[in-house]
Amino acid sequence: MKKISLFVICLTLFPLHSFAEHIVGTAVGYGSQKFKLNDGGSFGDSFNLNTYYRYMINPYIGIEGGWTSGGGGIVSGLINIVSEVDDDTFYGPRTSAFLQYPLMENHFINNFIYTKLGANRYKVDYTIDNVSKSASDIGFEASLGLESRFNFGLGLNIEYKNITNPIIKANLLMVGMSYKF
Repeated sequence: MKKISLFVICLTLFPLHSFAEHIVGTAVGYGSQKFKLNDGGSFGDSFNLNTYYRYMINPYIGIEGGWTSGGGGIVSGLINIVSEVDDDTFYGPRTSAFLQYPLMENHFINNFIYTKLGANRYKVDYTIDNVSKSASDIGFEASLGLESRFNFGLGLNIEYKNITNPIIKANLLMVGMSYKF
């Protein structure tokens, strides 16, 4: 019975693997952020770093898992002088469904429009009245972007990302690079 079960599982996974592509990537971004915390709030700009692994189930659909971190930018540094909350940063894991549609395909480069819809669990570290605190919660995020992928595996992308979480809201413009293997 164990051998039959293992054989059926292998047969089930084989067709998925024939389409599979593994992609690793990173992106940097800049945009606005707003923290809503029990002890107060903060708003300003944010620098953001995102790393991810994507498994493509077929040429159009994938599953993505990653890590995102962000912190205050130049304007946030100026606002923190008069704000209750200082030194605010956020970070945490995220997972999403990835959907892409080809715009142009040729022998050297392929262009796609894509969207990501998923969940995140971000933790915010901040200081209020010289006391370090943190908060975390589960939220939603969505992205819309354009990607150019060269046939040797390198991909370049630009995307708009919206993060909606009970403790943080952010709108970011991300520029990234990935590699397909």
